[in-house]
Amino acid sequence: MKRSLVIAAGVVAGLALVGVAALPRLVDGYAERQVDKALNDIRVRSTAVANRGAVTVDLGSRTVFVNGITVETPGDAGARVSIDRLAIVRPTSLDERVAAELVRFENLVIAIGNETVRVPAIEVRNYSGPAQGLVSAPGGGDATRTQADIAAGVSAAGASAPLIEMTNARIGVKRQLTGLAFERTDSGVVSRATADKLTVEVPARRSVAKGVQVSTGRQTFHGVSLPAVLRFLAGDGAGQREPAIDRAVIEQVAVTAPTKVGGDVSAGAGRLELEKISIRALLHPAATLELAQDKAQRGEPLTPAETRQQVLFLTDSLRAAAFGRVAAFDAVLEASPPGQDRVSGSAALIELAGYADGALQRVSLRGARAQEDDRSAGFDEANLERIDAGGLLAYAERIGRDEILLTTTPLPEDMLKLFPRLGRANLTNGAWAEGDWALKVGEIRSGARGDAEELPNRAGVRVTNLTMPAPQDRWYSPYLKDAGVERLNLTFRMVASLDPGSQVLTLEGLDYSDPEIADVHVEGTLANVDPALAIERGGAFVDKLSRVALRPIALRVVDHGGVAAAFAAGAKARGSTLEAFRESFTQDAEARLTAVLGPSAQASATALGLFLRGGGKLEATILPRADATLLNLIQLARLGPEGVAQALDVTITSRTN
Repeated sequence: MKRSLVIAAGVVAGLALVGVAALPRLVDGYAERQVDKALNDIRVRSTAVANRGAVTVDLGSRTVFVNGITVETPGDAGARVSIDRLAIVRPTSLDERVAAELVRFENLVIAIGNETVRVPAIEVRNYSGPAQGLVSAPGGGDATRTQADIAAGVSAAGASAPLIEMTNARIGVKRQLTGLAFERTDSGVVSRATADKLTVEVPARRSVAKGVQVSTGRQTFHGVSLPAVLRFLAGDGAGQREPAIDRAVIEQVAVTAPTKVGGDVSAGAGRLELEKISIRALLHPAATLELAQDKAQRGEPLTPAETRQQVLFLTDSLRAAAFGRVAAFDAVLEASPPGQDRVSGSAALIELAGYADGALQRVSLRGARAQEDDRSAGFDEANLERIDAGGLLAYAERIGRDEILLTTTPLPEDMLKLFPRLGRANLTNGAWAEGDWALKVGEIRSGARGDAEELPNRAGVRVTNLTMPAPQDRWYSPYLKDAGVERLNLTFRMVASLDPGSQVLTLEGLDYSDPEIADVHVEGTLANVDPALAIERGGAFVDKLSRVALRPIALRVVDHGGVAAAFAAGAKARGSTLEAFRESFTQDAEARLTAVLGPSAQASATALGLFLRGGGKLEATILPRADATLLNLIQLARLGPEGVAQALDVTITSRTN
């Protein structure tokens, strides 16, 4: 009996030893079947050709290694994925989902068309998702949308790729991204992603010796939807915009590009911020961009059909993206036009807010400056609100679809609908200087109202503290000099409206007010003002301008001490007494008015004299002579007051305080 037990124990021990020896082969076989099942799922879902090399298992670390994976999609738009080695640490599977403590890709290469992406290593921590999510069929269109659906089921604690290289074999564009890292990902949405640096190199074109270079510093992204990004890459132009990035910050952006007109152009920003980015797939973006770059490199012009293709791609891009906010901090721009002085510009902040379908809610600029030789301009702040270029975008789309010839000039009535609409604008602390001449303005405000489909029919502007040197070459320059006025300091507002039906342009008010100088109010109308006048050119412009008829204009001036101050400054400049200078100036003005307008203006001359001598209130009515037109007035104005008097008659009344 004991002998039998010993024999039985020996047999069991022998079988156990055989089992232990066979265990690696059994585990390898099971792993192979699981890998083949995942690859077969890829074949069924996408008709792709999926292959692998050897599958091995390290029992000690519970790691499955799959070598030599390739997935290829058929057809002209086919693509290929190859992975030298895929390592899956501590894998588990349940309900066609795979979970793993760590997934590591070695030497991943993706080739789609002329594009090749190389990633030496990728690590994904605590992966959970469909088995085919680790290796899915590449390509555009439906293949990419399938990848997006798979990505929606992926979760992970994090992922990293130290280096990603992208090249285009046709046009030679190279891109390199370093230090990419993903944090927590749930259902395909990455909570936070970072990258250390991005560089882009575009080869030189035939017409320029240098290529384009783009670089950035650290990049941080929040709320990145991998399914939305993948659907954007489908390249089929299908679908609707969907949220893709909640917020992004990109540091140290720099671009250098050689141009034929501007010479070497460089631009940059200390920081870019983007918020609420929504996107949809573009239509054939790779082929369109490759065509444009290829033609540029060879110095060949685009054919009309290719030009329409580029126009349609541009308009499609403007439709495909929307954002809540894009801001550039510490932005700079420099250019070196051949044979000209270097041009430079900068802005502490450039901000665009609320963009979709060719319309922007707001554009803001802070601390903007521009310089060229001895010319400079700048302002502290500027804002544009409710900018709508939807009409222009729709017209460009029709050109791209070949519904309108490239050489067609829009009719004037159609052109008016193409102009971008601007709801409101303001500028503060602006300055323009050229040599010793300088103009400054404290504030400019403007606004417009009108149906979006028609010309805005009421516009207003307010200018505060506009200062500039007194003009030296105008007919009124001697009077300013006599009054001792060396610089003008003006604050005024203007409101005008246009009735497109009756074609009457009304100046509702041009007002200047200064409590220490005077209040000035001007109002009047012009008739036969065709709205198309704003966009006509050549003979058609002159024809429409010649029809604009003058109507009465009213002027009201209330003196608050400005008349006396002007005479005091003039007397000091001439070395004369105030009384003598004032009387001499007044008599000269009376005589000049009578000489210009004739004896019938004697009463007006007397009223003007009373105002100049004692201040008070002056009112003038400017009446056009028979059949006087705006064009006629412009031509006669070159002759000075004598010329103007041939088109206008003036009646002046005054009342002293």
